[in-house]
Amino acid sequence: MGELKFKEPVTDEIRDVFGSDRKNGRTHYGIDYASDEGTEVEASERGMVVRSSFVPGNPNYGFTVIIDHTPDAGADERHIYTLYAHLSVLNVSYGDMVSKGHAIGSSGNTGTSSFYGNTGGQSHLHFEMIDTQGSGKMDWNREGSTGYNGHVNRVKPDGYFEDTNPNLEVNGTVGDQPLCGQPMESFLDRIDFKLDDVFRLQVLVDGNNVGYLGKGNDTIETKTCSDSKGF
Repeated sequence: MGELKFKEPVTDEIRDVFGSDRKNGRTHYGIDYASDEGTEVEASERGMVVRSSFVPGNPNYGFTVIIDHTPDAGADERHIYTLYAHLSVLNVSYGDMVSKGHAIGSSGNTGTSSFYGNTGGQSHLHFEMIDTQGSGKMDWNREGSTGYNGHVNRVKPDGYFEDTNPNLEVNGTVGDQPLCGQPMESFLDRIDFKLDDVFRLQVLVDGNNVGYLGKGNDTIETKTCSDSKGF
């Protein structure tokens, strides 16, 4: 059981709210921030990147990053995701582990962002909170998948932000990790035990390198902070 405290991904004005009607007859299932193109977009919480691409077969979202904030939860357990759409730049890749506040990309006007809503024709960030509430893990690897069949899992983000819900306890979260360059004494070793008996030990080798030791390994593999995306 771990605690999640989500932050807003940008500090810009909210231009369109969750639940608003769109001119194409659809409902808006996120928040639109009036962010200028190139504005740095930060991860709302720590987690694993499960989508970072222009979604083929479903261009509405444009360049999109999706983060699973409960990556260690089982396939049938509750998963909580955040989605960041219409980006102009992607700074992360599938499988990356990111810390809260890590720069995952830059806002933009890709996809059909110029088509709908109060931000039509303007660069902005479309942000979604997705909570499966026990319905299980979503498959973000399918071509064209941005969860259109999962709109039932889209939830109003307001109640998830740390200033309104500071104690969100959920299974499958990853441990807090420091940003690179912090003092070694601020780093806590991370040990994961998983159902398939995979063992992973993560230690800070020095201020700029992170070491990993997997089950059966005799040596520690070292990655630089730039390779480990802030971990």
